[in-house]
Amino acid sequence: ALLQFDACIQKDYTFLDAHMEKGRILYNNKKYAEAILVYDLAIKVSNTFADAFFWKAKCQEALGKKMDAKENYLKAYSLDNTLVEAKESAEKIK
Repeated sequence: ALLQFDACIQKDYTFLDAHMEKGRILYNNKKYAEAILVYDLAIKVSNTFADAFFWKAKCQEALGKKMDAKENYLKAYSLDNTLVEAKESAEKIK
């Protein structure tokens, strides 16, 4: 599946869904640092894409980078206030 998403991204690097799905696969396989790189690419394509900030924050939190995660959760929520989970996740981080 990762190879197929890579092929999609090579054909059209602006195809955000391919970036997001690739990142989720990496996240689910606990490859958080690799997933962050994928989400960073999605953010470069669209720096207002809330989901990329949200999933990047989930990876950062899993890696113990709590303050970075909180910042990106809040960024995700500021871009899309329907992402209540982002706000709640940020509030849980002390």
